[in-house]
Amino acid sequence: MQNRLNQSASPYLRGHAENPIPWYEWGPAAFAEARERDVPIFLSVGDSSCHWCHVMNRESFMDEQVAHMLADNFVSIKLDREERPDIDHLYMEACTAMTGQGGWPLTVFLGHDKSPFFAGTYFPRENLLSLLTRVRDMWRDERERLTGAGRELLSFLSRPVPGGSMGRHACLDAGAETLEDAFDPVYGGFHPAPKFPALQRVLFLLRHARAEEEPERAARMASTTLSGMAQGGLYDHVGGGFFRYSTDGQWHIPHYEKMLYDNAMAILTYAEASVALGNPHFADIARSCAGFTEREFRGADGGFYTALDAENEDGEGVFYLWTRAQVEEALGSERGAAFCETYGIGDSLSLPHRIGQGLGDAFTEDLAQLYAHRGKRDYPFRDEKILASSNALLAAALAAAGRLLGEQEWIGRAEEICGFILEHLCQGGRLYASHFDGAAHQKAVLDDYAYFVWSLLELYQATFDPKWLGLALNWNAHMMELFGGTGGGLFLSGRDVTDLPLRQKVYLDSALPSGNAVACANLLRLHALTKDESYLAAAEGILAGGLGAMSRYPSSATGLLSAILLLGNVSTLTISPGQDQQVLVDAARGYFPFLQVAVVGGQDDAPVERLVSAAEDAAPVNGRAAAYYCDRSGCHRPVTDERVLREML
Repeated sequence: MQNRLNQSASPYLRGHAENPIPWYEWGPAAFAEARERDVPIFLSVGDSSCHWCHVMNRESFMDEQVAHMLADNFVSIKLDREERPDIDHLYMEACTAMTGQGGWPLTVFLGHDKSPFFAGTYFPRENLLSLLTRVRDMWRDERERLTGAGRELLSFLSRPVPGGSMGRHACLDAGAETLEDAFDPVYGGFHPAPKFPALQRVLFLLRHARAEEEPERAARMASTTLSGMAQGGLYDHVGGGFFRYSTDGQWHIPHYEKMLYDNAMAILTYAEASVALGNPHFADIARSCAGFTEREFRGADGGFYTALDAENEDGEGVFYLWTRAQVEEALGSERGAAFCETYGIGDSLSLPHRIGQGLGDAFTEDLAQLYAHRGKRDYPFRDEKILASSNALLAAALAAAGRLLGEQEWIGRAEEICGFILEHLCQGGRLYASHFDGAAHQKAVLDDYAYFVWSLLELYQATFDPKWLGLALNWNAHMMELFGGTGGGLFLSGRDVTDLPLRQKVYLDSALPSGNAVACANLLRLHALTKDESYLAAAEGILAGGLGAMSRYPSSATGLLSAILLLGNVSTLTISPGQDQQVLVDAARGYFPFLQVAVVGGQDDAPVERLVSAAEDAAPVNGRAAAYYCDRSGCHRPVTDERVLREML
């Protein structure tokens, strides 16, 4: 039986190359064989850091009986969900519609037309064998029933999202109220265990607190959540960075995989919160996450890798666990005992945490020693594909956080990441999703484009180099052409992607803000700078298309809710050339989440004058740089005094 995954561009798929199953990658060859042999398709979707994917691999996909059952009666396809999030999303929606829940590994049975007639997640070996037998028999005896159900489900998934029953401002109120109803006032976070960071919710709360006259409620939820996450075991106190999610309500015991995108969101959110809430400990967490991504994920050519596995040879999470004896061996008995007392380490293997201890830095040197000691252990597997979406998100986070916290090196790193994307992931004017083994793979989806434009906009706000704004405008135009359509909103797949049975529009957030939400915010920022009404019209279209999703699930659409806040509160600041220009620029460096800034450099800065509407008229006042500020109430008189500007902002 031929397994075709050993030359795959996905490390996750290569990890299944030794299975005795004749796996195909997603593509026309697999479906051609299924039609020729007249058998259904068995589709298994996962990623390299998914714990239960590894369990199902060991239990079932390495098993000869399972392999023979699949080889004789199915065509088997293995898919890396991070390479093809559009395929993953379609069939995850099918699974949720059938079973009421989803997750990975995702297990789907398809007809020859790619319609899903059964879906589930993890199946133990015996259950999987029973299921395979049942599907084999039904394909032989009740095929029309199966394929008819699959076609009906595809038809259901292709229906437009129903319109919303609430207006935008009502959605904002409902989002805040729904989050408060689900909020854990002791440890933070939303909904019972398992708890996911979902930091776009915290970013929405920070912005909501800034926009509302009574900000205490939103600020409290944001602060409690960020403190609880950073005190718990979800945060790696020894090595920095956050794990994927917590299995308990105290943020204590995580699933131990580490994702680049989670830590990018943490850098951005903790940096914003440190300034918005005046909490320097949050800035420390942002710096720790930035250091972690630099050490553990940065590749030699400037791109950043995707994930660290939850397991090593000793088992899930063991790399991160300590006994009291191990700590005292590394630190000495006196310092070791003090550390164990603060970080909850006992005689059996334990995960360091500070639950109930608050945040502090009294053990900085001890943590560095433990990190060096831990580095001698067997290291978890690292997925070394470089994803456009995660890298663009990291660049946006580093540029924005670097500006807020005065970390110029982060801004430089963000420029390098965007340079990597432009050099290695852009071909023929098309953005690609993944880079591995020196080549780009898979056409990028909406999220890749939206995050990339976001990163370019953040770089412009951090550097005021007009090339970044020009690139943002260009790539935004490509995005609208590829993913735009009728009815408002943008499709997840590009119009040049033809291997899916349908294209979908996604408005709800997952672990990250949806591509439509990020694209909407980008469009509003571009409109504020350029005054091009087409950007505003496109943003309004996205909000109209997503109103139904926001009305029904407001706490799962906080990315779009943040865009509504931006629409209602956006302001612009254009700083002219002249004496003390940098003083005015520095005055605009605080937490102003709705402010778009442009800086005009003088005669050599013609590109900004072509791109930014207000730049042409931004003139010095008596030789001094002047700040031209416009908000919802109108445009104010130019100011040259930094104190007056700060008060205005």
